[in-house]
Amino acid sequence: MLGFACFTLAGVFGSFIWPASQAMVADLVPEKDRSDVFAVFYTSINISVIVGPILGAIIRSRFGLYQGLSACCSLSFSQNGHGRRSRYKCQYRQARAANGIMP
Repeated sequence: MLGFACFTLAGVFGSFIWPASQAMVADLVPEKDRSDVFAVFYTSINISVIVGPILGAIIRSRFGLYQGLSACCSLSFSQNGHGRRSRYKCQYRQARAANGIMP
């Protein structure tokens, strides 16, 4: 029952983000490369559907439900923070370079 609820929520939230990501790809990627980018998107989704439950079962059997869940959440939040820091550093460097501050 829990699996059904989680897949339902994933489907609902995925339907919110999917049109926005397709529009972003259509705006940012040249037309000759769009098919490759969409192929990578579909491939990554299919791989995650296969690999995700396997990794979840391994983590739950090793660490238990709550310890495994907290470890996965901590890893997810730390990766999210790292991505934000990297993006802001890149934008900061680009702004400085555009203003002639950095060579």
